[in-house]
Amino acid sequence: MDAQPMMATLLERYLANQATDDELEVFMELLREGQFDELIKTYMDRESDLIQKTAAESTLGTGFRGWGQWLKIAASIALIFW
Repeated sequence: MDAQPMMATLLERYLANQATDDELEVFMELLREGQFDELIKTYMDRESDLIQKTAAESTLGTGFRGWGQWLKIAASIALIFW
């Protein structure tokens, strides 16, 4: 029997905070033994890619928004000194 699907399910339940006490015991033991290393690395890489993609999509079309903020500040300072 392939343990990979069981371990993936166990990791998902742990991350979703839905693991039972028995599942937590098994998860912690396998984690100590290093059996989750590759699975966790894969999960972290996937999450990192998702975060980077989401961040890139959320900044599309907003390149000048930062400049607009600085222009408002500069205009406010100019009004104070004039």
